[in-house]
Amino acid sequence: DLWFPDGNVVIKAEDRFFKVMREQLSCKSSMLSDMFSFLRTQDNDMMDGAPVVIFPDTARDMTHFLKAIFVPNYFLPVPAPTTFEIVESVLRMSHRYRAVTLERHALAHLSTAFDTKLEGFLDPKPTFDIHPEPSFESSGDIDFAVVTLARDVGATWILPSAFYEAHLYSVEEICNGVAIPASGPGIVTPDMSLCLAGLARIRRTSGPVTAFMACDVAGCTTQQACNAARMRILVEDAAEWQSDPLNYFRHWIRETLPRRLCSVCYEHSCKVYMQWQQSFWDAVPGYFGLPSWEEL
Repeated sequence: DLWFPDGNVVIKAEDRFFKVMREQLSCKSSMLSDMFSFLRTQDNDMMDGAPVVIFPDTARDMTHFLKAIFVPNYFLPVPAPTTFEIVESVLRMSHRYRAVTLERHALAHLSTAFDTKLEGFLDPKPTFDIHPEPSFESSGDIDFAVVTLARDVGATWILPSAFYEAHLYSVEEICNGVAIPASGPGIVTPDMSLCLAGLARIRRTSGPVTAFMACDVAGCTTQQACNAARMRILVEDAAEWQSDPLNYFRHWIRETLPRRLCSVCYEHSCKVYMQWQQSFWDAVPGYFGLPSWEEL
């Protein structure tokens, strides 16, 4: 499907061949433009009347990259839907070959699932499925692939939220994170260490206890009942909240607290909990050995 009769260059990646128009590639990629300017037919093998250029990239990455260029509507800007596999390949290839517009679109897609703002992280609107069904048995997920990808292309602002998502797995799953649905290389050893260190740091942090601990709130007319309700929540979930610190208590805030607390205490707990969420989010980069959000 990427073999055009009027193509004037044949690209070989692994065992796949693609016959395309070099002029169109040159318009998208400054590096390929430079490469093709030195292309001499007498120095290359020929296939179907066109010189063959061998690339070191995977056939999968090259396929998605070329389709993004030559197939209409294959890879559209946000908010058009896509898949992580396409985003991963297009981003890696466009960064490598300096296809600036495609790289910008791919980064925008990636950022829809891995936000830098707390509100965007808690209520994401990703343009691709961030937890796709794997094509083979695996303990990991694309969060590990995103860490590696963000490192490779210098998208450091993606790292904190990707690390946060990756740390939600068990220690065993993190250590086995090299086996992932996406065909990329998986999380590399230094980043695996950062993820495990972040997991340990987060487990040593104090949870949002001030939002649920027994305390007298001004204006509360049922202090004994409200204090008892807050303590029950705190005791019931004293350890489990660490399974997903930013999200664990959200169902309590939405569903349980309105039934257990008076309106005054409910508003107070919501306010304190949201303040805790923001302070935790501000600290996320540091948990994983990264600079602050502002620096990233």
